[in-house]
Amino acid sequence: MGDMNCGDDFINDTPTQENPNFGCPSHPKISCNNNGDMFQNYMDYSNDGCMNMFTHGQKQRMRATLDTIRTELISCNNGCIEPLEDAGVTSILNISENQQICSQEISPIIEIKNFSSEELLCLDIEYLIDGVNYYYFWEGQINSLQSEIIHLPIVSNLNNGSHNITVFSTNPNNSIDQNTNNDSLSINFNTFSGEISTININTDNYGDEISWRIVDQNDSIWYSGANLPDNALVNYAICLPESICYDFIIEDSYNDGICCQFGNGYIEINNNTYSGDYNNQLIVDNFNCSPSNIELSQNTNIKIFPNPSKGKINILTETLGEKIRYNIIDVYGNFVKEGEINKKINKINLQGKNGIYMIILFENKKIITKKIIINK
Repeated sequence: MGDMNCGDDFINDTPTQENPNFGCPSHPKISCNNNGDMFQNYMDYSNDGCMNMFTHGQKQRMRATLDTIRTELISCNNGCIEPLEDAGVTSILNISENQQICSQEISPIIEIKNFSSEELLCLDIEYLIDGVNYYYFWEGQINSLQSEIIHLPIVSNLNNGSHNITVFSTNPNNSIDQNTNNDSLSINFNTFSGEISTININTDNYGDEISWRIVDQNDSIWYSGANLPDNALVNYAICLPESICYDFIIEDSYNDGICCQFGNGYIEINNNTYSGDYNNQLIVDNFNCSPSNIELSQNTNIKIFPNPSKGKINILTETLGEKIRYNIIDVYGNFVKEGEINKKINKINLQGKNGIYMIILFENKKIITKKIIINK
């Protein structure tokens, strides 16, 4: 090598050769009494596909140059430092762990944060619900160490029951995220096909005398409360299966209601206001329902036996269709079990789950509820 015919480049492990090589020669190509030109070397002029090496001597010569007369090429500046891109998902704001969501669709609201020292301009967001992938590309501007709230697109047609959502971010500013430890969050939640009923109770001076409950046509308790705070407006948002009839019952243990001797209490249910002057009991009947659904619930022939049970129950469905979905929830509205029944007699195992439960059966547009009692 070198600039002369059979010249010397002063690197011991490169052979002398007569001329530059072009194209892609066949080995050995002998010149200058060598064992073959090193046309594979990046310092020759062979085709790119035929070059693949530097020698150790060339490496030492390059390092010596960079460490002495060309130090500016390896100095610490933005031109040779990979940017520290770091963004992550810090919160799923509208879904909490094991939350009961009164809907079969969700629209996740998340918070993302820019952990890097540079502004964040774009980010890929992926969210998985029950293993199904959804994607969202975010563009904007978030300064260093600042956050932004993002409303992700709606996911619909979720089945009643338990679900998992995992949200994670990738490719901040179309680069590799340097810290993946803050990229993802995962939450379990439950969905239930129902309607939200709002109940507001404005108490009197003696909130500890007040108790309330919501019952269905079978007098099964769905929700209840007691020992309320004094002189306070207590708000409830309750998820109830759609178009089933319920009674709201509020009682005062001192038999003087919540108005008007010791305060000015009242009850508001779905924007309808009721006086607190009721002595010991007030019943608001048949809210959240329609007459057709009362008839459906009463005329459906379903038998559950044994009930009470030690854990194994049988459901006899003589007049219903071939396939029926069911949910089982406890008295607090928490999801317990789901499934399908498609035979005349169906067996369900609830062993180890002592307590009172509601089984809700869905057949087309019919909704039927029954109370189940489990005792050891």
